[in-house]
Amino acid sequence: MDVEKIQILLNKVIYYLAAVLITVIIFAGLVIEAGKLPEEERNKIIDEMKRAAQGLPRNANLPVPWPAQMNTEYPDFEVIDQDGRQFKISSLRGKVILVEIIDMMNPVSLSYNGAAEYGLFGKAQGADQYEISLAKTIEKQMQGSFSLPHAEVIVLKLIVYNQEGTQPNAMDAESWANFYRLKKEDNYYVVVPAKDFRGEETDRIVPGYQLIDRDFNLRVDAAGPAPKHNFKMSLIPHIPKLAK
Repeated sequence: MDVEKIQILLNKVIYYLAAVLITVIIFAGLVIEAGKLPEEERNKIIDEMKRAAQGLPRNANLPVPWPAQMNTEYPDFEVIDQDGRQFKISSLRGKVILVEIIDMMNPVSLSYNGAAEYGLFGKAQGADQYEISLAKTIEKQMQGSFSLPHAEVIVLKLIVYNQEGTQPNAMDAESWANFYRLKKEDNYYVVVPAKDFRGEETDRIVPGYQLIDRDFNLRVDAAGPAPKHNFKMSLIPHIPKLAK
């Protein structure tokens, strides 16, 4: 082995050791800082670090996997709808499910829920002026050949952040549904997770849409700041195909 190869090998070893050392230092720092917190908060932080090391969601309330993985069964979890009814989303299996992930203060969420028609909800300061309601967007993209509401399509509006940025509750779902005229008889289910879904993993898919087929598999993912698929050009055309 020549000197140059030895030097390259040494550089790799040094780089690896440095990375490990930095990780240990950061972990130790977090543990020290956690030690200054109340026991409940300290245990929560330590649990999050352990889960992250195992490749699990940091928030223990989240289903696994989260976010959902393409072409696999959608993660199941309990929600509470605008009528206060609690159920598992898997109970909707057999219908096409359009999941909308909502932040009640997000301008895009406000636009797709009907801000242009009904105004701004609560404390919201503005909506996305370039977007219209979900129903009108679908009708426009499909040139009138498909529209909502539809008997075979359930729109599951999942609110993960309320207007305070905290965990939403059943009253948030009810208020949002009433304000934007979203009715269950039209297959619009406005729901909140039964447990707190806020956090780093959920932020990756807020706001946006995910399309689930009748077998409860994720087929199109147009959620989050960097979606896998385009909402208007990819997800919307798939809705009538799956609804047949």
